[in-house]
Amino acid sequence: MKSLADCLITAHVSHDLGIDFDCLKAAVTGRNTTNRACDAKLGPKKMKLTEAIQALQPSADAKVAANEATVEARLDIAPMRLK
Repeated sequence: MKSLADCLITAHVSHDLGIDFDCLKAAVTGRNTTNRACDAKLGPKKMKLTEAIQALQPSADAKVAANEATVEARLDIAPMRLK
């Protein structure tokens, strides 16, 4: 992940949807994991967050989940910017 915001967004999606964080992180970074269950769903290429959500939890509305997580991450980061 390139930034704190990316990490927080991924963490929020993981928490909100009950998706394993390590699997989601592997999907968005393109880094393979040692978790065979994750690898079977993801493959070796880097995915957009919405693609990763869809791969790991097909029943979720990936776009809505990503947008909600982005808002949550911005709220987390806002107090840090005031210092």
